[in-house]
Amino acid sequence: MTRVRGLLLGAAFVAVLGLADGLWVEPRRLLFRDDVRIVLDAPPLRVVQLSDLHIGEDRPLLHRLLREVAEAKPDLILISGDFIRDEPKAGPQGDQMKPHIQATAAFLSELRRTAPIIGVQGHSEHQGEVISALDRAGVELLSNEGRRIGRGGSLLLLGLNQQVGSDDRGWSWKSPYQVVRWKRTPYWGAVRESPFRNFYSLWDPAPLGLTDETGPLAWSNYEVLCDTRIDDEDAGTGVVAHSRFVLGEDRMYTLTYGKGRSMAGTFSLWARGTELSGDLDTGVTPEPGRWYRMRMRTEVEPGVVRVLARVWPADGAEPKVWQAKGEDRTKRRVEAGTAGLWTWGGGTIL
Repeated sequence: MTRVRGLLLGAAFVAVLGLADGLWVEPRRLLFRDDVRIVLDAPPLRVVQLSDLHIGEDRPLLHRLLREVAEAKPDLILISGDFIRDEPKAGPQGDQMKPHIQATAAFLSELRRTAPIIGVQGHSEHQGEVISALDRAGVELLSNEGRRIGRGGSLLLLGLNQQVGSDDRGWSWKSPYQVVRWKRTPYWGAVRESPFRNFYSLWDPAPLGLTDETGPLAWSNYEVLCDTRIDDEDAGTGVVAHSRFVLGEDRMYTLTYGKGRSMAGTFSLWARGTELSGDLDTGVTPEPGRWYRMRMRTEVEPGVVRVLARVWPADGAEPKVWQAKGEDRTKRRVEAGTAGLWTWGGGTIL
């Protein structure tokens, strides 16, 4: 018993040290620095590269980082994702992320006074208001793009969106989409016993190559109409329009229902990689076991993309007015892309 008690105390001590390191030491005390000299056949260029800042609030460590970057006198600052601490928020217009966005934007605006900043998205930067805040702070985001840098554009810098490729250490599942029979009728849907994360089923039947933007990737000004049924209130379902996901870009508009992390609990309009403003909530909460019809329309004009939506029980009359309306006037608005389905949670989604 004495030995078991000692092992338990030792394990508890290690756990406490781990929590102290993760919650206090690393985010508040530690900066790791490497100085690297690379010999290139190009004019000299001094670069500071930062990563995984996960900013949630103003801290002394950030001011120390600003001083060290300024003392390095870089020609360019590169940030390789996860600028902000991701946080659940209540609905598409929730405010739990606002303090994080403000702190991140303030830090980056000050950092931009030292040198130009070029960055790429991490998994924490999919929300439209975060992308817009980075843009206002002076960050140039590269999404599967290249930029010439250095004196005379002597070097080519490539920025890959975080959706490109796969992370061998990441938590991944096989897609749950399959043909599901309900009352002897086949439907396209998802079935999973345990909860799962975001999954998309997007229409891009015969691309000519990895960078082919013709066919469905060129669709614009269209409607998506789909019936859906869930058997559990924790299952998420929805439709997608103007998606660039199959090109490795996390940019699209969605009409989705879900009760999980960062979701509204009603059918609502969302934007990924860009920003929608307006009344984005349809106010419709689906009942498990009942069919609902979703209609989503995009309207593209110079300088603006409008997204409209309505949802109603499939055995009832369609509402005469759009229940949700959003506008995207940002420079990252998505003017064309394919359509598809979205699922989340657990249970059966048809």
